[in-house]
Amino acid sequence: MTGPGRPRDVTGLTTPELDRARRELAASLALSRPGSPARAIIAAHITAVDTERARRPAGHAGGPGQVPGPAAGRQPPASVTEPAGDPSW
Repeated sequence: MTGPGRPRDVTGLTTPELDRARRELAASLALSRPGSPARAIIAAHITAVDTERARRPAGHAGGPGQVPGPAAGRQPPASVTEPAGDPSW
C-alpha cells in the first residue's frame, strides 16, 4: 500500500527527496497510535528509505542515472563563460 507522493520504489528519488520523505515518515510514525496497522506500513517505508540512503555513495545527491552535480562533466553555455562579442576571453 502506498500513499500519495510516496512511491514504494524509492530508488528514483534524489537524496534530498529521500531525506524529506524520511522526516515526514518519522513524524507520521510518532503521531500514529501504538498498535495501529499504519505503523507497520510507515516503518516499512522508513526501512526502504534508510536502505536506499545506505546503498548510495557518500555525497551522491541524485537518483540513478542523474549527474551528481552541476559541474560533473557539463559545460555552461558559451554565453555564460564568454563576454558578448569577445571569443578570446
